[in-house]
Amino acid sequence: MPALEMPNISMFPSYLNCLDEGEAAAARRDDCRDIIHHVKKAKEIISSVNSVYNRKTLIHGDLHHRNILKNQSGEYTAIDPKGIADDPVFDVSKFILYEFGYQLAGKPTEDFLEFIALLSRRLHIPAEILTKCLYVEIAVEVFHRHIAAGKSMEECEGHVWNMTAAEQIIDRRLNHATIRDQRNPTRIN
Repeated sequence: MPALEMPNISMFPSYLNCLDEGEAAAARRDDCRDIIHHVKKAKEIISSVNSVYNRKTLIHGDLHHRNILKNQSGEYTAIDPKGIADDPVFDVSKFILYEFGYQLAGKPTEDFLEFIALLSRRLHIPAEILTKCLYVEIAVEVFHRHIAAGKSMEECEGHVWNMTAAEQIIDRRLNHATIRDQRNPTRIN
């Protein structure tokens, strides 16, 4: 059987490209004024994350438990990729969202922080990076997949709540990390 040829990565959007498209769509709408600041914050986070995690490759873009199948040989296969050109660290956030039923708002932040801490230990990715990637994923969901697609703010309401909740999780996570760093100065972020 011939080997699969890898597609040209420049054919696929990055998370930054998705946010650019969503930002342009939101800028044309009056009903997005109160949330458009999230695009700038998500772009800043992408730059920050990419300063450390900068392996530009084709990632799944929608990796979660329903898109991972186990075959008869016991090997796992990811199906239904969206095709995003970015660092694989960004693929973890959709998994986190699905683990909690795609509903962050109204749930205890400690549950998310505990789950993110577990993933952090298992994947050797700092929890701060995972929480930032989670926020980016939700911002892309809101602006690229909904606002740019012409959905109303009413249709986006749950996703906007998730984005706000993810922002609060980042703030709490960073506060906890700061407190821990003061108690243990040898800890590296």
